Amino acid sequence: MAPHPPALRLHPLLAIALALGTLSTGSVRAEDNLKDCLLWRGSSGTEHTLVANRIGATNLLTKNVKLDPGSADGSRPIYRDSDIQRLCRSY
Repeated sequence: MAPHPPALRLHPLLAIALALGTLSTGSVRAEDNLKDCLLWRGSSGTEHTLVANRIGATNLLTKNVKLDPGSADGSRPIYRDSDIQRLCRSY
């Protein structure tokens, strides 16, 4: 029986750098979400749908229909409205 390969270990400084990179990405997403959620709340019609689709895509929300690519002009809602409401409730 072949021996198991040694476990992968991260250098402590690399682990810290990866954690900081994740935090900075999260803060950028939070700022974008705040702007998009405010825009989504104040919009209607096609703009409302376009902003909702952007929020859903950015945050990997659940689609109405699995693997739905959406329409070419983006005027058809792709993501569940309840998921977008839940996400925007915190902003």
